[in-house]
Amino acid sequence: MTMRHAMALAAAAALGLAGCSSDDGPEPDPPVTDDAGDDGADVDGADVDGADDTGDTGDDNGEAGQTAEDRLGEVAIDQSQTHPNGVELTIHSLRVEPNAIFLDIEAFNGASFEILLAAFDQILLTDDTGRSYRFEPPEGNEGLAIEQTGTLEGALAFIGRLAPEASTVTVQFNHDNDGEPLQPADADNPNLADAPSFEFADLPLPNS
Repeated sequence: MTMRHAMALAAAAALGLAGCSSDDGPEPDPPVTDDAGDDGADVDGADVDGADDTGDTGDDNGEAGQTAEDRLGEVAIDQSQTHPNGVELTIHSLRVEPNAIFLDIEAFNGASFEILLAAFDQILLTDDTGRSYRFEPPEGNEGLAIEQTGTLEGALAFIGRLAPEASTVTVQFNHDNDGEPLQPADADNPNLADAPSFEFADLPLPNS
């Protein structure tokens, strides 16, 4: 059974994880909501609301004279990678809001054991100007655990205002703070990796 939440991810699985409640309603659009049960399934009671950091969207001008507001919107990505351990990760789209960036992802765990997509409770998102955006892990499943044959899907939140001059971002799953992969596909015995590393480089941004 797939667990879906528009603003935060927790473990979803055909088998289910402890602490997950099952609410099989229609697939939600991605509204910002603090009501578990509003527009979708309640997943581990977690909400990540990118609009929490409210304030002026800023008037910084980019190289092409764009303001931060010009960069708001959504762009299709539709890129997939498969790790030798059987985990398949897809980024469907990227959405920029005034104070956060959201990645709509889907992951299937084809390994014979539980895996983590966010070991140490972090995922690195950096734009091509060098600015980093803080990953906001979902409460109750900070490491993005997925049980064997489980599926996880929803939106990952990264807090911070997009630099107006940025044109791409790179996201790294299971990398250390220096950007080195913890368990890359070419490591020894990659089929045993329980924190498989993925990198999606140079993802486009809206209106870039």
